[in-house]
Amino acid sequence: MICTPTFSFIHLHKTGGQTISELLLNHIPGSKEIGYHLPVTHLPLQAKSLPVLGVIRNPWDWYVSWYAFNNLRGVKNPLFNIVSRGKQAGFNETIENLLRYPEINAQNEIFKNSHRALLPENFENDGGAGFTKDCVDFFRSNEKGYYSLLVERMFGEGSETVNVLRFERLAAELKSMMNLLEVREAGEFLAALDQQPRKNSSARGHYAHYYDDELRDLVAEKEESIIQRFCYEFEAPPENSPAPPLAPGKRVKKVGDQRVNFLSICESQDVSALKAKVAELT
Repeated sequence: MICTPTFSFIHLHKTGGQTISELLLNHIPGSKEIGYHLPVTHLPLQAKSLPVLGVIRNPWDWYVSWYAFNNLRGVKNPLFNIVSRGKQAGFNETIENLLRYPEINAQNEIFKNSHRALLPENFENDGGAGFTKDCVDFFRSNEKGYYSLLVERMFGEGSETVNVLRFERLAAELKSMMNLLEVREAGEFLAALDQQPRKNSSARGHYAHYYDDELRDLVAEKEESIIQRFCYEFEAPPENSPAPPLAPGKRVKKVGDQRVNFLSICESQDVSALKAKVAELT
């Protein structure tokens, strides 16, 4: 969350928010970082009457981005570890578990209790994830998917002060909004945004490559409110577009046939130099 003298910015996960936050701090005088993934309910008192900006993303694309980022080596997200069975499940199983995470049933109570146990009591100790133990209780619905509830939690429902911009047209919509808010430094900020590479991006193809029909339709059902409100649709990938795998490598078992916990280096990578170094070891 970034508060400026004229508006505040709420950083919804996996929507380019880290880049925007850094540029606001660097190019809009008086900008202050209040927290990383804090929801609108945590706006400081002096900012509650100011406009709020946020960014939303096509739900099908968002789930692919969420999976690809959290599946990287070194990324530790308690919820991802739960719905992916410790990073053993593939894309379809993991995302179906996440979509259905809000549903009220015995399996999800186990998920939620596990998730709650791994979260801190307050935001000061959350490592920037924007989740505490109390946040888990917000995700309860038999109709809405995880992403819809996350958006509601971050931006609130029906607030006239919250302006949600589309990730797919971010530069144009930011320009229009900053002109509307008469932000004097808008030109400098937008020029920097145009030149800045996105943070926390992952190498992957068009999102449509990774869905089967069943999972595609489940996203349409669970995220219907967002899809209708922002006129999203499931688009076909560009012709001949590549579809690199989302997983960082083939998972193999430990010695003694224990849990699947290691990763096999891809065949396409040249490891001859590494082999030579290992061969020199005593």
